[in-house]
Amino acid sequence: MNRNLNITDRPTLLLILGVIIMVVAAFSSLLDVVVVAASFAVVLIPLHRLLSQYIRPAFSSLVITIGVVGAILGSLWFTLVVLYRNTDYIIKLFSAIFDGFSRRVEVQAGGKLDAVLVFLPDLKEITLGMVKWLEDVLVGYITVVPMMIIKILILVLSLYLLILGGEKVISKLGEILPIKVANAASYMGRAVVDTLYSIYVVHVAIALVVFLLSFPFFTFLGYGHVLFFSIMTGVFALIPIFGPVMVIAFLAVYALAIGDYRGLAIILVVGWPLLCAIPDWGMRPVLMGRHASINAVLMFIAFFGGIAVMGLLGFILGPVFITLLISAYNLLTDRPQVEGVGE
Repeated sequence: MNRNLNITDRPTLLLILGVIIMVVAAFSSLLDVVVVAASFAVVLIPLHRLLSQYIRPAFSSLVITIGVVGAILGSLWFTLVVLYRNTDYIIKLFSAIFDGFSRRVEVQAGGKLDAVLVFLPDLKEITLGMVKWLEDVLVGYITVVPMMIIKILILVLSLYLLILGGEKVISKLGEILPIKVANAASYMGRAVVDTLYSIYVVHVAIALVVFLLSFPFFTFLGYGHVLFFSIMTGVFALIPIFGPVMVIAFLAVYALAIGDYRGLAIILVVGWPLLCAIPDWGMRPVLMGRHASINAVLMFIAFFGGIAVMGLLGFILGPVFITLLISAYNLLTDRPQVEGVGE
């Protein structure tokens, strides 16, 4: 390694810092895409190493990139197809909800429904209006298709380049750092890699568990369309903020509207803990913390706190920042565990 290159003079550091700030400011709207691509690359680089033993590295990176993007787009397409094929059933559920609550309003009005409806708009019309609004929103997305295409293209290209040359870039940066700093950075980097592995592996595993548990639950619930509800619950389990609680909440409202108090009790007492609370609040922090060697409570704070502060991107950055903080603490209090740092 070349440890003789000296870039520590103040003017050079200020120049480098200014360039970094300028680039980050100029491409700030694309940082989320680059962060996602980088997190994917970290997890996929071991696969790249394996494939590179049999095929050219450039072709290996291309195959992996196409596979990842294809899997993401395929999942989105599958979800849209499932929703499209069950559109009539979804509208039927919404209609049943609003019809049920309308009947309750009529009964509670004691024959004075006309007076009540002066202040209450037609709930069914609201439903149809919501559906129409959703349709308009989807059509409106056509206007941002060019930007979406650009972001997808940048995601693909960034992922390809990071898989292909990410390790080499990190290695070259490490060569210009003092040995102690390089070892400390390597220690923190390994912790971040473990965290990213835990994020994606555990996340997919939790979604699969929720999907499998949905079959017996929805069968027992007795509303039919077991495969549809199971797929939707599994898909929502892949969405960090919403999760399967959206499906459970919708079914709870449906059960209340149609007066199915047995179903409502099953949803609240069995469905919510089984498909929402235990996987998200119990299994996820414990499994992620175990894989990344971080306390489960801290991982819980990192995961949900990151989402609360940074939105969807906090799903990745929250645990990563906590991991970096813990690694920095370990470097300060337990230096002998990091080779070269305490020398």
